[in-house]
Amino acid sequence: MRLVIVSASRHHTTHEVADQLASAVARRDGCWSIERFRDPGSVRLDSADAVVIGSPLYAGRWLKAARTLVGTQASALRRARLWTFSCSLGQSSGTAGSSPAEGLLGYPVRHIHLGGRVRLGELTTAERAFVRGIGVGECDTREIADVELLADRILREVVGRAFAGERT
Repeated sequence: MRLVIVSASRHHTTHEVADQLASAVARRDGCWSIERFRDPGSVRLDSADAVVIGSPLYAGRWLKAARTLVGTQASALRRARLWTFSCSLGQSSGTAGSSPAEGLLGYPVRHIHLGGRVRLGELTTAERAFVRGIGVGECDTREIADVELLADRILREVVGRAFAGERT
């Protein structure tokens, strides 16, 4: 089976989460062909059995690259099993919610929020002013256990069996 994991990111946080997810799936089930893409514009999803798309949330929206991928690859996404995740500081890690892809695709999509990270030195002046304005400093709210749980959920749904460590 072909699993494609695509991430868009400004400061590498979402790429890191997607890399952790790819590793977690590979550790649990070696039968997958896992392809990782850090550039949503370079991916073809036509023959994917399952797809995971991740993007940070800025002002409640995914990055343009992730939104464009969903819009241009909508027909392939409708044929594959699709999961999405968002990284930001606005929700607790592991929280389920509506996917930013739903509005583009017109149907519900499995989605999980996986926390975020702020490194003030990596931010633009405007981004630093914004995070300081909302009272946020250097932090990392990502939880690896939630990434592992997402891997378990993907495999349970596609393969049809539970995996070690899965919470029910």
